[in-house]
Amino acid sequence: MRTMHKNLAAVTLIAFIAFCFCGCTSKADVNIDRMASSLTKLSAIANRCAKKPDYSWLGDGEFLKQCETYQPGILDEFRGQTLRVSRSGGYAVVLVCDGGGSHALLEDAGCTAPLDINYGAASSKPCGFTINARELCSSSR
Repeated sequence: MRTMHKNLAAVTLIAFIAFCFCGCTSKADVNIDRMASSLTKLSAIANRCAKKPDYSWLGDGEFLKQCETYQPGILDEFRGQTLRVSRSGGYAVVLVCDGGGSHALLEDAGCTAPLDINYGAASSKPCGFTINARELCSSSR
């Protein structure tokens, strides 16, 4: 009887631990997922804006504000994050980094439908582009 109680206690403890830690989604993961969904839309808009000669001289912030006119509020999801844009050959890649601008979280080319790279909320990857917009986009056509 004593062994049965120990086994039952062990099984209960394991089930409790599994319930607490497995399958739980952290707030950071939820935020990354929401940003990823918004990023695919933003990068598609940025890709369209990258073709406009009037926007070629704008810095990243001004460029994205001009792009936001196509979908007002699209930048709201990224409040508190650092956004960078790489434009080349009429194509754009948008990079989302942490608020301090030191670690990459997400990276997406506007010419592809799915999100290209999710580095994750706990990323230690430096905030720098890994996607070459011209290379990726001209080969996907």
